[in-house]
Amino acid sequence: SDLFMQKTLLSEYIARLAGPLVTAVALVLWLPLSRGLNRISRFPRFRVVELFNTAGMLYMSFSISVSFSTVSVLDCYKSPNDKSTIRSMPFAVCGSEEYMLAI
Repeated sequence: SDLFMQKTLLSEYIARLAGPLVTAVALVLWLPLSRGLNRISRFPRFRVVELFNTAGMLYMSFSISVSFSTVSVLDCYKSPNDKSTIRSMPFAVCGSEEYMLAI
């Protein structure tokens, strides 16, 4: 992925927080897809209740990673090049304009 897109603090931060949103969109699209497949084969037809149950279970598992991603931006340390950077994203300098925008 480094070849196609330059890593920036904002792009990394948004990518980490987009997981639950992508999952929600996939589940919303899965309902009509399962109904269509049910008409042409023996594929099980999912109900809205089942999808909400699945979404709730997935969001509970995502909650820890989303919380960590939200707080990880605040974890700065002094790097060997004498700059203060974010521990999980060493390319992002704490206190920079991009950093302040993310906070």
